[in-house]
Amino acid sequence: MQLLTETMLFPPVAIWAAAVQNGGWLLETHENYQKGGYRNRYYIAGPNGPVRLTAPLEKGKNDKTPISEVRISRDENWELQHLRSIQTAYGKSPFFEDYFPSFKSLFESRKELLLELNVESLTLTRDIVAPNLSLEFTDAWQSDYSNKQDIEDKRGIYKPSLLKKARIANHYPQVFEDKFGFQPNLSILDLIFCLGPEAATFLRRFPRE
Repeated sequence: MQLLTETMLFPPVAIWAAAVQNGGWLLETHENYQKGGYRNRYYIAGPNGPVRLTAPLEKGKNDKTPISEVRISRDENWELQHLRSIQTAYGKSPFFEDYFPSFKSLFESRKELLLELNVESLTLTRDIVAPNLSLEFTDAWQSDYSNKQDIEDKRGIYKPSLLKKARIANHYPQVFEDKFGFQPNLSILDLIFCLGPEAATFLRRFPRE
């Protein structure tokens, strides 16, 4: 079984859990870009509450642009800003020193295309939390997968507004939990820095809706 979604940048724990439990992840690489999802944004735990980090895109109308053509803006050094935010959030987490260098290298590679950034971030994260998970890519755009029994089509389903309200039956120690309580469905980065090697077990046991 494969989970089918759009490509995302460090997506939330719940999405990773769905992919791991399905055993495969099929990434939509032939869609047109749409706002409002996790294609170029992710959420981490900050000292003053959740922080939304966004990879800026070149100005212009990106909606209806093929995702393979959407370019990342170079007007500012956003990668450095993200790295500083991640370091502020997780510098004292149990597994920060183990994994931060790999993510730092990814950001410092300064990708030009959003699709390239997303795919490499997903691949890097997969190698940490679920090395046996297959990552595959669509060959062409297909609007309907209802005739494919081995594909669970979740394109456009996962929205920040919905996942923020998701149940939190599975709990793990988080940074700043003493200030804000447990914050569900932050970026997979949160789980990695807080649980390290135990992240894989957590994802396999995560309750599905």
